[in-house]
Amino acid sequence: MKESNHIRKFAKAAFLVSVLMGILFIASSRAGNKKDGWKTYRDKVRKFEIKYPAKLIRLSKGDQELRLLHSIPFEHPNPCDFDDNPDPALAELTDFNVGIEVVSRDLRGAAVLYEGSAAEYVLARFTSDSVLKIEPGYIDTVRIGLLYGYRISQGVEGCGRFTYYFILDSVNTLVVMRAYITELMYSSSKDKYLNLQGAIPPKEENELFNRILSSFKFRE
Repeated sequence: MKESNHIRKFAKAAFLVSVLMGILFIASSRAGNKKDGWKTYRDKVRKFEIKYPAKLIRLSKGDQELRLLHSIPFEHPNPCDFDDNPDPALAELTDFNVGIEVVSRDLRGAAVLYEGSAAEYVLARFTSDSVLKIEPGYIDTVRIGLLYGYRISQGVEGCGRFTYYFILDSVNTLVVMRAYITELMYSSSKDKYLNLQGAIPPKEENELFNRILSSFKFRE
């Protein structure tokens, strides 16, 4: 009987400790975000929210799309200008370029809207309304935090973008457009660009992207 009482007391104490640890973890996470200068953006129309580092990332809102950017002043040739008569040099190096939009369409409808000239090919890859046939390097599954969906790569010679499709429910899809960081990843001069003060290296860009997307919440 005494042993049973000891077990119950120990279990109760363990439960209280676990609850306390959970509260401390949440509090420290919130404090960490506040200390890091992270803010929460809430879209009342599209019913979502997302956190971002306001001291590092510029946030702008279009008619529907949310844009997150980081760039540093640095004049350089546009590595994605393949014209025989190149445009003037770029004034900035953009090393984080992400667009976010909640679209009132299912996965198939969102793909039609965003894949442009490749839409017909992508539609042929659907095995059902919400399942795409994987083609490694072109159509891949992806999981970021609680978000699960597909990533479609569109590019040539290191220039292009990734488009992510995350199914929120039967009629809403989160579409995320993430530009290739050509100068830092594919350019023959990438070492020079990586040494620029304030530039976000690709590994850090990826970690930042995942952290921002992991904070996404959709309120039905």
